[in-house]
Amino acid sequence: MVLIIFENNINQLLKRKEMIRSSFYVLLVLSVFLASCSNQKDIEESNTLPSLMLFHSSINTLDLTGIEIIDGPLHLVNTDAKDLSFLSGIKEVRGKIEIANNEDLESLFGLENLQFVETINIRLNKNLRNVSSLRDVQIEKALHLVQNGIEQVPVFNGLANPSIEINIDEPMESLEIISSIESASNIRVVDSKLVDLADFKNLKEIDKLTIQANALLEDYCEIKTLLVENESIELDFKGNRFNPTKEEIIAQCE
Repeated sequence: MVLIIFENNINQLLKRKEMIRSSFYVLLVLSVFLASCSNQKDIEESNTLPSLMLFHSSINTLDLTGIEIIDGPLHLVNTDAKDLSFLSGIKEVRGKIEIANNEDLESLFGLENLQFVETINIRLNKNLRNVSSLRDVQIEKALHLVQNGIEQVPVFNGLANPSIEINIDEPMESLEIISSIESASNIRVVDSKLVDLADFKNLKEIDKLTIQANALLEDYCEIKTLLVENESIELDFKGNRFNPTKEEIIAQCE
């Protein structure tokens, strides 16, 4: 069952499940595929949506009561959501979460019960400042925080997968979010307010480290040990206040 919503009044869809079985276009454009449900009883007793895609939608009347699992992607794009309280019952998303271009979105409140997700991509939500609701979510593959204007993020406890990718393009003064990470596949930090890499102190292994367009960054000494002990790290430093080579960091830092 794949649910794609482009307009309002989706509460009727979720409260009247018979509409999912019998109508494909009711006051909105939607597509419902029932391959995973063999009969009416399966639909009514299921606590799972195979996917949820909200585009150019109003979520003010959305009711996801009883839904705990999304067995695929969740897209929230160009909606009127101010927070994500309508998702408070969701415990697991087995695909990608994309939250993009929601001008009214101020926080991710509502995701406190989320336990697991593959990838989170949060981008271009110009009024989003608070993402602390994600601090305990187990993120399996990747976390992207891109151009939302987020200035501070607490430590995330769910970034333990050694192959995780982290992409941060936000005006942050510190990267406390990654201060507990020991291993990662790729970390990218762009356009921050960092002056040093102090929050990389626990990082022991990484395949690629990208640091770009950080106008205040000049102190790289915190990653000296990382560079000495991992000779094959790929570095991409450019557009920062200081852009040293690996050899310069090792030689200049005590």
